[in-house]
Amino acid sequence: MKFSFKNSITHLAFVSSLWITLLCPTPNTCHAFSLSGLGGLTVSNLSQATPTATSSSSNSSYGLGALIDWELVSLINLEGGLFYMQHNISLTGITGSGLNGTISYNNLSLPLMVKFRPFPYLAIEGGAYIGLSSNSSTTAIGGTASQGVSSNADSGLIGGVSVMLPLVPGLYARGSIFYEHGLTNLVNNASPSVNARNVDILIGVLIGV
Repeated sequence: MKFSFKNSITHLAFVSSLWITLLCPTPNTCHAFSLSGLGGLTVSNLSQATPTATSSSSNSSYGLGALIDWELVSLINLEGGLFYMQHNISLTGITGSGLNGTISYNNLSLPLMVKFRPFPYLAIEGGAYIGLSSNSSTTAIGGTASQGVSSNADSGLIGGVSVMLPLVPGLYARGSIFYEHGLTNLVNNASPSVNARNVDILIGVLIGV
């Protein structure tokens, strides 16, 4: 049989891929940590209407982030990372203007979660986050309201589910849905406090290292 360098490389790659697949059938089974890059939509709302409006409603915007997780024990990982999210909430009946408007702010948050994997490609996650809001404004259509989103650190609870589907050995498609339950007063001088209620719908890839 004639020797073919190309065929030898192909066979070696196939055998290596097969062994890696057998040794690493699911995410996190053969490596100390993994890295995820995610992007998608965030649906934002508030726990109640602000002092300058009679009601608020959800709007969607965009966000992205990166997460890294470490295996603690079998089936349980610790996951942390960084999210950058844009938030927009519609306001109805802004006091003093009689107009509708929006609250807009950007949020850079650091989530820390415990990830439990009851099934090979499914994870249930929960923990807490702390974030910093910036570029905030409360604007009425045709005018400007007096209240704004605080630039102080935001904090709260976060939880959700993730699905990881294998693409090639060591690389997985990932989809995640997170719910953020804010505990910090977002609106300056608001009483009772106004807290964030966000849902993040994200897709991306997970790389095993």
